[in-house]
Amino acid sequence: MENIFLSIIVPAFNEENRLPGTLEQLDRFLQQKSYPAEVLIVENGSQDCTFELAQAFARQHPHFRAMHETARGKGLAVQRGMLAARGAYRFMCDADLSMPVGEIDRFLPPQKSDYGVAIASREAPGAVRYNEPFYRHLGGRVINTMIRSLALPDLQDTQCGFKCFRAEVAEDLFKYQTLAGWSFDIEILYIARLRGYPIVEVPIPWFFNPDTKQAYWQEISRQTVQSTGKQWRLDVPKNGMFEDPALTLRRLSSLTQPEPYTRRLNRLRVDRRWMDLIQAGVEVRIEFDDWVNKSLPRYQVTIFTDDEREAWPTLYAPGVGIESMLEHFFPWAEYEVDQDAQMEAAEEEWAEECHSWKDSETGENFYSQTFDEWYESRNGLVPISENGETATYRLVLSLNDFGKSFLEIDSYLSDSEAPENIGFTLE
Repeated sequence: MENIFLSIIVPAFNEENRLPGTLEQLDRFLQQKSYPAEVLIVENGSQDCTFELAQAFARQHPHFRAMHETARGKGLAVQRGMLAARGAYRFMCDADLSMPVGEIDRFLPPQKSDYGVAIASREAPGAVRYNEPFYRHLGGRVINTMIRSLALPDLQDTQCGFKCFRAEVAEDLFKYQTLAGWSFDIEILYIARLRGYPIVEVPIPWFFNPDTKQAYWQEISRQTVQSTGKQWRLDVPKNGMFEDPALTLRRLSSLTQPEPYTRRLNRLRVDRRWMDLIQAGVEVRIEFDDWVNKSLPRYQVTIFTDDEREAWPTLYAPGVGIESMLEHFFPWAEYEVDQDAQMEAAEEEWAEECHSWKDSETGENFYSQTFDEWYESRNGLVPISENGETATYRLVLSLNDFGKSFLEIDSYLSDSEAPENIGFTLE
């Protein structure tokens, strides 16, 4: 197994807008490094497409991993990532990248190594805050004063979202973490202090980012880019065109919320790898529970083969039945109950229902009916087991006509060698 030098843990809750840009920046940063690294995106409790975006990015970038945690809480997401990471150094990174990604180098050898925990600080000498409103800064200082008076008297900034731990320190601290919310930082640093680990503060440049409500931009062209002899210069005017949230949403809606056509097409292309596996003869199955007595139906779908397994985000679907849920997730598939799983579950039910007596001398069990006499195979969309509270489904997927057609069309559109002009030329 490859020895990972750096693990970057990115907790992500409802970050479908900011996450793609952050992952691209992290990927470019790591491509410039000679050491092995990994990025763990830990999504927990999101109500948007954060997890699907993280999965799609991870499929195209082998050193990225997407993880799903059902319960909410930034602290829980960071704990999950820290304990799953394999790096000698484990860096916690907020999804908004309010600290320039290149600053990560300052937490690592050779720039810094004699520590147990290194925390980014917006208050240490040399730190700079950009564009932060006075009321935000004042509120942060009030909170920090309380933290210093109660728990960590010598740390000027415990809440900045960028922290680095040596592997053995992370594994020791996070196994004792009990807080799942925003205050987990205080708990972890307090435990580190109790256990005698050195904590150092690293001054950073920090950029206030109010959910990207304000943006400064400039078109890159021959007219806007200037050469100074040794480098290129791009002047970005500080206009306020994105300060109004309503205006921001109107002008960026085509980018952040694509039309249904584009959104559905993207979803099909993400699912294509499962379609390709089915077409290649691999058995692809799904499994989920139907909470039959719940007023708010929810479905946690797992799709898997013998070699891989992927859990999808929970779908809360009031008024939506199983067939509609499957059409939402798998418009490209037909489904049939997994006969092997159905028979395996039925054997337990048969043994309980038909058991007559057991010979105390030989240990042999006797039944009122044989399994073959009792068992009735059911086909279609039926559960493999029921207990009164939940019905468990395991289905084998196959491609329907829509799925087969999509593969044909997508293969044609993706073929870079397909000729564009045959028999005529354009002038």
